[in-house]
Amino acid sequence: MTQHTNLWRHADFLALWSSQTLAALSAQITQFALPLIAALTLQASPFEMGLLVTMATLPNLLVGLFAGSWVDHMRRRPLMIAADITRAALLVSIPIASVFNLLTLAQLYSVLFLFGIGTTVFDVANVSYLPVLVGRPHVLEANSRIVASTSFAGAVGPGLAGVLVQLITAPMAILVDAVSLVLSAALLNTIRFEETDPASYDDSTSLWTDIAIGLQTLYGEPLLRFITGSSMLYLFFNNIMVAVYVLYAIRELAIAPAALGVIYALGGVGAILGAIIAIPIAQRLGIGYTLIIANLIGGFFLLLVPMAKAIPIAAIVVLGVAQCASQMMGAVFYISQTSLRQMLTPDPMLGRVSASYRFLTMGMIPLGALLGGILGETVGLRHTVTVGVIGMLLPSLWLVCSPIRTVHTVNNDSAPS
Repeated sequence: MTQHTNLWRHADFLALWSSQTLAALSAQITQFALPLIAALTLQASPFEMGLLVTMATLPNLLVGLFAGSWVDHMRRRPLMIAADITRAALLVSIPIASVFNLLTLAQLYSVLFLFGIGTTVFDVANVSYLPVLVGRPHVLEANSRIVASTSFAGAVGPGLAGVLVQLITAPMAILVDAVSLVLSAALLNTIRFEETDPASYDDSTSLWTDIAIGLQTLYGEPLLRFITGSSMLYLFFNNIMVAVYVLYAIRELAIAPAALGVIYALGGVGAILGAIIAIPIAQRLGIGYTLIIANLIGGFFLLLVPMAKAIPIAAIVVLGVAQCASQMMGAVFYISQTSLRQMLTPDPMLGRVSASYRFLTMGMIPLGALLGGILGETVGLRHTVTVGVIGMLLPSLWLVCSPIRTVHTVNNDSAPS
């Protein structure tokens, strides 16, 4: 593999970067439109909204570990291309059903579940592919650029989604995401980097043994173990809030869909800023303290979300500030912890360790969303949001009690042989 000291001249990275930016931009449309379809068109209850998130993320629990084994024993780029094409085909079914007045919550659940399988395979392959493509010395820079551009998509995407929903309806807007996924696959197909042949399965190693090795590797490295624990806590409580966030904003704060799009866009702006400042902060404070402080500040700003009910006249501003600041700190945290994980994991294990991490952390999303839906039905939307945001402060305490606070830099020597 040819090492590039300047990622701007790395044609294959630029293709990967462009593909992910395009996919992230179009994904904003679906992420914005689907909850609106469920809440406004199909009149979903709080429990049904929570189930929507659960079905989208349940594949992390059911197939995540298998995906890691597949990724480590197959070429990663073809897997990513196949995942893009499959997900595009699934999304097309939504506007088709809408045209014939056949769209139901059951179809949304089915599409989201199958779409989640494709996303799980794509994300595990992508995290494993990046360090091999650009080289370990450049993973922090590469992750920062990808998060910056995908955050830009998060900033402009909701506004674009809001316009499309107004012009062509929410189901038809999702068709734009399907087309973009096809274009993303085409960009990935232009990459000329040749992956080395992955290790093949042998008779002495079963699939379950392969999966166990990935879990053991993740658990055996203390830094990876504590990163995983903090992310599990955060995502569980975050999705208690996320499950009812749209209903809370629309029904209790009377925020219009267009204004909600602006709030989400402000989150994208914050994430762009976070991607810009992530490397300087990590260099100044050390990556360990960066992880702790980013989580703590982001959590405190999210406390504004349940407080918005007390000042409804400024609810849009309050939610916008919370979204912007929390997403900024979230980007700093994501770039730092993802780069640290990639540097600590040997190349042949990237798929299995990434999948193990994803299984344990993303597996908290359906559990949190399901609980959020139940709490929304029983204790109310605002109290459910409050439980979620308070819980999101706990990962900071977990990290303070871990050896992560002593980690200062991420460099090539961090990777085990």
